[in-house]
Amino acid sequence: MATDFDALNYPYIHVRDIEWLKRTLLIFPHVVRMLPYGDHSPFDDPAILPFCRIEGRRGPLLRPANTYAPPVLEAQKALIKDIKRDLKKDQVKFKRKFGPASARSALQQGGESYQIHSRKLLYELTHFLEQEGLAWRPSEADADGPEYIEFHPRLGEAIMSTLAFACAQNEGLQIVTEFPKLHGKVIGQTEKSVYQACLSDLPPHSEDIGEDAVQFLVYRRCDPAKLTAERLAALSNEWEALAGFREALQKAATRIPKGIGDEGIREKYLNDVVNDVYKKWECDRANLSNFASEIFGEGALAQPGKLLEKLAEKAFTPVAAGGGAGIIGSLTQGGLIGAAAGFVVGLVTYAGTTWAKLKKKEKESPFRYLTLLEKSGVGFVVGH
Repeated sequence: MATDFDALNYPYIHVRDIEWLKRTLLIFPHVVRMLPYGDHSPFDDPAILPFCRIEGRRGPLLRPANTYAPPVLEAQKALIKDIKRDLKKDQVKFKRKFGPASARSALQQGGESYQIHSRKLLYELTHFLEQEGLAWRPSEADADGPEYIEFHPRLGEAIMSTLAFACAQNEGLQIVTEFPKLHGKVIGQTEKSVYQACLSDLPPHSEDIGEDAVQFLVYRRCDPAKLTAERLAALSNEWEALAGFREALQKAATRIPKGIGDEGIREKYLNDVVNDVYKKWECDRANLSNFASEIFGEGALAQPGKLLEKLAEKAFTPVAAGGGAGIIGSLTQGGLIGAAAGFVVGLVTYAGTTWAKLKKKEKESPFRYLTLLEKSGVGFVVGH
């Protein structure tokens, strides 16, 4: 059974795209974000507010992480030791590479300023970095806000990723991002390697192809426009269906070769896996729908509680009785009625048993979650 994770949004305070939030809530029951200490009501877009209010299984669909939990603070203290170690090796080189002059050069070459709200971080960490000239207050014109501190982009990402991994481990979260192209180097790492990965020139890389398949399907093949916070809260209770679906998709992705570096080829493999999943799901639904239509007539699925009643009515029609007469031949009229009744009982029993088996198969299908999404208003792009 797949693990029942919530998601930690990395690295921003605000959710920039409500469609991204909806998609993320399709595969994670809740989304958690790293707010500044004591700030539980940032200036969100009004469309985001229902997700902060409406609750799923473990609180609001969008909630704050505890950035001041003891393990999170300890992780930042450990980061101070890591930076001190690197400074001791070659202070001049480290400061030249990650100091303000290098940050300004990166900006001039088209990069972006990397700023972090000071109340997200341990004071001991920010004070140490400011003393070493590795953190500074941006100008009022360039600041994201009055309490923001600026860093070299790589060092800033190393700091934020340390915070994120500590929060994720403390609360059992999986790190996700609205901007995988920018932050993919962080998402594919472990807590022990992320600091060095952020400071290095290594390209982003992920070996969790199963999770890539899950996210590929949701972020590239789903249309969540009709979803509301209320519907997503209801879906958060379908954790068994979601876990089964995750597990099936991850299993299907095991056929993809590991270590593919070519992004285009990797995407083609993911496309194939997702297309196969859609085909199996459609086949399961077709089996159930075809059986109902053949036995009960078109539209029977709209009233599943009356299926057997419809069958009985259909079987006692003159056509059905004539069929029974054809089978029993020269029986008397009383015998005919008895035989027809027996025929109906047998047919009802057969249909009921077959229907129950198909419904059981549908309930246990690893693709049932897709049916639940469809009923909630999610659209799918098939055969892309």
